[in-house]
Amino acid sequence: MPEQYELQKRAEHEPLRLLSGEDPVRDPDHPSNHTTAMPSLAHSHLSRSHSIPELDGVKSQDEDLNTRTVRKLDYVLLPYLCLLFLLNALDRTNIGNAETANFTRDAGLEPSDLNLAVALFFIFFVILQPVGATAGRKWGMATYVPTVMTLWGLCTAIHIWITKRWELISIRIFIGILEAGFYPTTVAYISLFYTRYEFARRLGFFYGQYALAGALGGVISYAVFKAFPTNDQTDGRDTTSEDARIRKWKSWQVLFALEGILTIIVAMIGFFWLPKQAKSAWFLRADERNWADIRIARERQGADAGHGQGYGIGAAESYQPRSSFEQGHNMEQNADGIEEEQEGLLSGQQHDEQSAVYHAGPSREAITFHKGLSTADVVDAVTDWKVWYLLVVNICSSVPSVAFTVFLPMIVKGLGFDSVRANLMMAPPFLCGFVVLLLFTWWSDKRKERIMPILCGLVINLIGLTGVVMLPSQAYLPRYLALCVLLSGSFVASPLTVAWLSGNMEGKYYD
Repeated sequence: MPEQYELQKRAEHEPLRLLSGEDPVRDPDHPSNHTTAMPSLAHSHLSRSHSIPELDGVKSQDEDLNTRTVRKLDYVLLPYLCLLFLLNALDRTNIGNAETANFTRDAGLEPSDLNLAVALFFIFFVILQPVGATAGRKWGMATYVPTVMTLWGLCTAIHIWITKRWELISIRIFIGILEAGFYPTTVAYISLFYTRYEFARRLGFFYGQYALAGALGGVISYAVFKAFPTNDQTDGRDTTSEDARIRKWKSWQVLFALEGILTIIVAMIGFFWLPKQAKSAWFLRADERNWADIRIARERQGADAGHGQGYGIGAAESYQPRSSFEQGHNMEQNADGIEEEQEGLLSGQQHDEQSAVYHAGPSREAITFHKGLSTADVVDAVTDWKVWYLLVVNICSSVPSVAFTVFLPMIVKGLGFDSVRANLMMAPPFLCGFVVLLLFTWWSDKRKERIMPILCGLVINLIGLTGVVMLPSQAYLPRYLALCVLLSGSFVASPLTVAWLSGNMEGKYYD
């Protein structure tokens, strides 16, 4: 009985010492060094019907700590990152909205100039993504993203002075170069704070801002074009007596200036808002900062050890051999219905968590540190055929969403709407895409599978595309509904492919 009492007291107090920053006990008599002495104790005293009150209290504290930590990440960090991506998407696609207000005509350009500028934008945007991702990882998300975002916000505002073909092409290419590293850098940053089966839902909400930007961009354009109408947007009304300010500023100039200035303001906030690692997160308490590192380290150590099934969070609880005492306690936790996202993170192995965070000693950076790149990382990415295969798949699956976010305003205008209403009618198809994306990423994390949601999204995409192409050109309503179906499936594959790849990549630790 004295031995049992000693084990209970150690299990009760060690998690509290760890979260307060103290080193765990490491002596020859420590229970973790005597795993062979536990089976009889576990089977006789840790059945599901005989729980230990002290351990139940520790479990409750850990669950509460994990819930508080994830909730603050969801309510403080993730929304700001989503706002960044929303503005990124608006600045990338607002040229399509501007064209419905005769941007090229007023600037003395040809429509073919716009097509060329958009094509060159995406060429540089795609080709330079590895370079941008490398730069983002080298300099860190908290510095790199606010800097490049401020610059491309300035370029967006500069559109109001474009009068020549080379000016349009140069600015769009420069924006493509600046935006190239934003998405991969931000996705990698999000993955530092969330476990694998928390990741897809958060990534889905983050990537969903691309769809939401299409809807919001249409609403913003509608409001701007209503407030600053040009002659062909006034439904035949006489505008000669309107305020000189409205006649001076074209509606597309107001749109570019508004969105560019907004991007610059939000980007500047990022220098103060974004933490470089969990331990410097201003919105977390001391114990929450420590736990934010521990929970990611525990999961990745489990993946590196090769235990568990697939790439699930359950694998995280196997990175160190456990005693039957700990196994019995985990069985009891699972029986009590701990949320799936916490599975494997609240086990009884706190005695080794400090080494899990730093992996090889205190000289290592915390696992949530936002920058660091080794030669091995670059070589692994370049030489792994699976990365290249998924890269091609991801590019192909992204074509519909990318193309329609730019050209949908002109497509909808071709269905018989004027330029003002065409921007407003953009909102429903993109809202369909946003809602379906959230549902499919929830399904993917809930069922712990990626391929089926991806395939179902592509099928929906194909059905909508078939309707848009095959329906008669005068069938405006059916073709519009087909656009809604097409956009519903267009945003699913890309984030789930990224989550699939991220979940199967080996965890890395940097000096």
